[in-house]
Amino acid sequence: MKYKLAILLVLTVGLGLSFGIHSFENGISAQLPSQSEIVSRNIDDSDGELPWRPVPTSQPIRLAQALVSDAEVIDSPTPTPLPPKTFTIEKFEPFPEEKTVLLTFSEEVDMEELRNRGEVQPYAYLDWWSSSVQGKVFRLKGGFEYGNEYEITFPEKVTSRNGKTYRPSLVKFHMPDRPQALEFTEKKTLIERNSRQMIHLDVVNIDEIQFEGIQVPPMALPLARSMVKDSTPQSLESLTKDLEEEYTQFAEALSGSEEFKPFLRDPVADKNLFFSPTEKNIKKPFSVPLSFRKNPEKGTLELLRFKNNISDGSGMTEARVYRITDLGLTYKLSDDQLLVWATSLEKGQPAAGVSLLAFDKEMKAYLLGKTSEDGILIAEGADQKFKSIARKADGIVQEEEVLPYQELTTLVAATEEDVNFIDFEVKEGVKVAGIDQAASRTAIIDTDRGHLFTDRGVYRPGETMNWKGTVRRYVEGSITPPEAATYEVEIKDSKQKVAYKQDLRLSEFGTFSDHLDLESFAPLGTYTMSLRPGSGEEEIAQRTFQVQEYRPPRHYVEIQFKRETKVSEDYINREHIDHILVATISGRYFAGGPLKNAKVRWRVFSTPSEFPQEDYPNFHFGYPTNEEGEFIETSESMLDDSGQAEIRIPLGKSLLTSKHGLSFTATVVDFDGRTATKSADYSVKPDCLVGLSNPPEKIEFGDPQVLRAIVLDSSREMVQSGELKVRVLERSYLYTRKRNREGNSYLSWDSVWRDQYRTTIPIEEGEGVFDFVFNQSGDYLVECTYKDTEGNEYTSGARYDVQGPWYWGDQEKAVDFQPVQILPDKTEYGVGENIRLLVKSANQPSQCLLAIERDRVLEHRLVTLENGEIVIPVADTFRPNVYISILGIVPRGDFPTYEEEYDS
Repeated sequence: MKYKLAILLVLTVGLGLSFGIHSFENGISAQLPSQSEIVSRNIDDSDGELPWRPVPTSQPIRLAQALVSDAEVIDSPTPTPLPPKTFTIEKFEPFPEEKTVLLTFSEEVDMEELRNRGEVQPYAYLDWWSSSVQGKVFRLKGGFEYGNEYEITFPEKVTSRNGKTYRPSLVKFHMPDRPQALEFTEKKTLIERNSRQMIHLDVVNIDEIQFEGIQVPPMALPLARSMVKDSTPQSLESLTKDLEEEYTQFAEALSGSEEFKPFLRDPVADKNLFFSPTEKNIKKPFSVPLSFRKNPEKGTLELLRFKNNISDGSGMTEARVYRITDLGLTYKLSDDQLLVWATSLEKGQPAAGVSLLAFDKEMKAYLLGKTSEDGILIAEGADQKFKSIARKADGIVQEEEVLPYQELTTLVAATEEDVNFIDFEVKEGVKVAGIDQAASRTAIIDTDRGHLFTDRGVYRPGETMNWKGTVRRYVEGSITPPEAATYEVEIKDSKQKVAYKQDLRLSEFGTFSDHLDLESFAPLGTYTMSLRPGSGEEEIAQRTFQVQEYRPPRHYVEIQFKRETKVSEDYINREHIDHILVATISGRYFAGGPLKNAKVRWRVFSTPSEFPQEDYPNFHFGYPTNEEGEFIETSESMLDDSGQAEIRIPLGKSLLTSKHGLSFTATVVDFDGRTATKSADYSVKPDCLVGLSNPPEKIEFGDPQVLRAIVLDSSREMVQSGELKVRVLERSYLYTRKRNREGNSYLSWDSVWRDQYRTTIPIEEGEGVFDFVFNQSGDYLVECTYKDTEGNEYTSGARYDVQGPWYWGDQEKAVDFQPVQILPDKTEYGVGENIRLLVKSANQPSQCLLAIERDRVLEHRLVTLENGEIVIPVADTFRPNVYISILGIVPRGDFPTYEEEYDS
């Protein structure tokens, strides 16, 4: 704290103290008496009172100058020492951008000592859970207003880690104005040429914004991007000069080349000034149209930045290369192949005659040629050579070289009216979630697959266990037995001790066999067999079997079902038919004769209904229930003299319509306590079956889904026409009222299926198709119901586990494209068959690039999705597997009209 000299002199005289002047040369030095203790007084601006605090004596006070004016100040004495066993705040350090202030204490304090115990005036919300302590520094986050001064208070009962109590001294801090800032709103760097060419900024406390830009020649793109990576700001004139020098060298060397002409453009500097009236300390969006630039009707690569036009002001965006273009670029790159597809963003159609240039990491350019009528160019193989051009120490060098596919970094596309570029970020084939893929066919030549099997599953100690094994290897598209190979087989007992270990040689058919003689004292439990290519290598097959002591059962249990119907007399003025399932439980000895008067325990659960059809392996017939069957009933009974007991279970509507079945388990106990158990399932077999295509294993919210449905009549032939009622239900939870065995009602927290959507779809040529999208994550059930001519209904259902973001922030990670749903009619095909793909998209693409690929693109073609179906003949090159990718382009729609609308 600083005081004017005149005030200090008055205070000193008023205290009746004397001091001597030692020197006037560099200032005045006053020495206070050494035997006494004086009191200093600090002015507290908050309440106007003058608190007295002791200071040590014999402290020199340096005065600024012998000749003192009003403007001259002096340093205050050294900080006042605290009373013993106290601590205080020594420093404030505000960070206005984060609305955070750092408080440095004189002692280390725990966060729990400070949490919810401090206050600021004027009031500001303090976010204690986002605040933290590290050593002596307390990071306090709150709703501080910019430009305000705050006073912070803590109760004196706050203690440090050393047990000292808090004593206030420094209590005020100032939250400065928000720093001037200028930044891009989005990370995207592509602007549609046929638009208003807007670029969006976020502005804080800046009223005048200067635009600086250079239209970059395509041949000089690598140099321009290297300038962007340089963090040192350069002037527009300096950037333009460097680009002109680069461009001039290439232009002189390629002056007579028509092929390189689209990539040779003079660098053009653009400048403009924009006024953005802003509110103080408020971040405001500000959009700038780039239509003022020279030749705005043409596409360009613009190296640009925005900065504060006030010379002493701060705030400047990073430098970026923006692509103002109507060209869309897609590529597929492998070790020896490059496929490029050029399209028009506005029309959604292929762009023919587009010149393509590729750069490698050394900035060498390779002229690839022009796209075909389909907008496609393919470069492949080690025999094809391309013109290359590079700037070296002795000038521009032109050669013909093989394309270094994996060394390529950037692809540039250009016409006389347009230009665009894309980075080669993905240098491998299509990736499918949940599938392990080899880099190439040669990479999996030595990848073997084996299989082990035993003659039985359970053995007694002392018996002989016989087993066999097979091994197959993938070689050049064929699966064959390895030739003259030896493999290690190891068997471990239930105690993980090795019971067998041998190296066995394969036969010419890729098989081997052996046996294991179990000792009479062999440990009981589970034994594990392992097959490995060699000792210590990863196993390629595994099998388990049991070694157990067991006694043959003395009796067995049977469960038989029959249905009964009767008219119920329990209902008044209403005819009601009860459907009853009679389960007959029988206990009999293997030697003959029933178990008379034996005790039987039985349980009944609900179970999913399943009616698999071998002729339709890609469809599911039945209705799913919860993961665990719902408990229905349990009890004990006694078998009668004939060894039987009847259990009568009423059948509800959901069971009569085959939405679920019943699972019975009965255990019969003999007179000496030995048991025998039997389980049996019952479900009503419907006359007609509704089959639904199997849903994908992984579903993200927003992905378009396609559900195919078929109906089989009583003779299991496909119904060719009709309609299906579709209902979508979502799983949720609520309290439902139930009744216990004593007859009392209670509330139970259970899952329920809530109706979300209903519709009707037609059956055409034996199949119905339902297109839908899940807009949020959750557990869903889609059911389809068919009603025959007699009014009977038949239902099947499919479960969908839809994944979604756990936090709102996760939605920012969404991809920039809309996924397309591809549904094949089968999962396995033979050579000569046709793959029938049903393709659905939320937006109808005008053109699609279909690629059949593995380690490279095997086939490609342009297709349209007029009927949503694509037929692909299976070639021999597809073996053993292929991946099919579809990329669609959609024409540009309408531009948004209002400020709150988002242009997708």
